[in-house]
Amino acid sequence: MAAPASDLPSRFLASYRRACWRPAPDARRYVLVEATAALVFLVFAGYLAAILVHPLYVSNDGAHSYTRVWFLQQAIFRDHWIPLHIPTLEAGRALTFPYGLIPWLPTALIRPILGDWAVTASLIGGALLLVAGAWHWQPRMRSPLLTAILLLNPQLYGALAQFQLPTLWALAFACFAAGEFSRASADRGGMRGMTRGTAFAVLALYAHPMTGGAALVVTALANAEVDRRIPTREAAGIAIAAILAAPAIWMMLSTPLVREVGLAMLYQPVWLTLKRISIVGWVWGLSRFAPHVIRFWPVVILAAALAVANDVRHAPPVGVWEWSQPRFGDVIADGRISTDATYRVLTTTRHEDGMLELMQAGASLGQDFFDESVWRYSFGDTQTYRCFLEEKRVDRVMVSAEWAHLQWSDEVRMLDALVSDGRAALTYRGSAGTLEYTLHPGNVPTACGPRVRR
Repeated sequence: MAAPASDLPSRFLASYRRACWRPAPDARRYVLVEATAALVFLVFAGYLAAILVHPLYVSNDGAHSYTRVWFLQQAIFRDHWIPLHIPTLEAGRALTFPYGLIPWLPTALIRPILGDWAVTASLIGGALLLVAGAWHWQPRMRSPLLTAILLLNPQLYGALAQFQLPTLWALAFACFAAGEFSRASADRGGMRGMTRGTAFAVLALYAHPMTGGAALVVTALANAEVDRRIPTREAAGIAIAAILAAPAIWMMLSTPLVREVGLAMLYQPVWLTLKRISIVGWVWGLSRFAPHVIRFWPVVILAAALAVANDVRHAPPVGVWEWSQPRFGDVIADGRISTDATYRVLTTTRHEDGMLELMQAGASLGQDFFDESVWRYSFGDTQTYRCFLEEKRVDRVMVSAEWAHLQWSDEVRMLDALVSDGRAALTYRGSAGTLEYTLHPGNVPTACGPRVRR
C-alpha cells in the first residue's frame, strides 16, 4: 500500500538523516550537520541555476566551447561532414578537436533545438555527471554529508566559473572508469567490468587527453592503495584505452600552437591539470578517511568553505552577473566584415564571445581561443610585432573598445606606429569605439626570427 502524500516529506527527511550518518553509524546525530549539508546543496544548486539561465555564459574559456559546438552544428547539418580543421580559425589551421570530441560533438547534435544554451546545459550536465561518477567510484560518497564536502572544492567551483566543459566530462568519465576497474578487481572474473572500465577510460581521453589521462592515473593509484595490490588489470585497461584514443592524443599534440611554441607551451596547462585533478583526489580522500572526516566535520567544512571563498575572491565568477552582448556590433552593422581577410581580434579573455560573433558574421580569424594563440603580451618593437602578424597570416587587426584603453598592452601603440611608418592604415573607427587596422602587404621584415615570450 502506497504511503499517503502527507507522509512523503517526513519519510524523505528520515531517509536523508539516515543517509547522512551511514558511513559512521556511531557518530553523534546533530541536526546541525544535516542542515549544513542541505545548505551546501542549496548553494551549489543555486550556483548551477545562476549559470544555467545564461544562454551564453561569459567566462575565461567558454567561448572556446560555444564556437566549436556552433561550427560542428554547421558542419553536420549544413555541410554534412566534419572537417579536421576549422577554415575560419587560426587562418584555417585550427583543429576541430584539439580535445573535447566528447562533449562537443553530442552537444552539437542538440544545438539546433536549444541553441547556445545547449552548451551551457552541457557544462551543468558535466558537473552532475562528475558527482554521479564519484558515487559510482566511491559508494561512501553517497552520504549527503560527504557529498556536501565534495562540492566544497575550489577547483570544482573554478572549473564551473571558467567553463572547463571538457575537463568536467573527462574527470567524470575517469571516476566511472575507476569504479568499474575497482569492481572488476574485486571479482577476478569480471571481464564485463574491465570492458566497461576501458570504455569509460576511452571516453575520458576523448574528452580531454591530458586531464583524462592524469585522472585515470590518479584513480588507478588510489585503487591500488585501497586494494593493496598492483593494479595490473587496470593498467592494462588504461593502456588499451590509450591505444583506442590515439587519434585524440595525436590531435592534441598536433595543434598549430604546439608546432609554433613547442612543448614548452604545455607547462601552464600541465600545472592547471594537476590542480584540477585534485578533485578526484578529494573524492578518494573523503571516502578513504570518511570516519575521521565525519568526526571532525565542522573543521573540514570550515576549511573547505574558506578555500572556496578565497578562490572566488581571486577569480570571481563574473559570468553569473554579466551577460553576453555584442562586442563588435558596430563593425557588423556597418557591413565591414570581409570574407577575404584574416583578422586578429583584440578583446579581453572573458569577452571572447566577440570572436564568435565575428566568425558567425563571416570573419576568418588568425588566432585560436587558447591564450598562447591569442598572445596577449607586449611586443616591444614594431619589427617583432610585424613578424608576429605575418606568422599568424593576419592582414587586418580588429581592436575592441575596451582593449583600446588597456595600459599594460603596447599593441595599439605598435599599430599606430605602423600607420605612421606607412606600413598600415586605420581603416575603420566604429560608433562603439571599435578600431580596424589594415596592414599594407610587402612590408614584412626580412629577418623574422622565432617568437620570444615577454
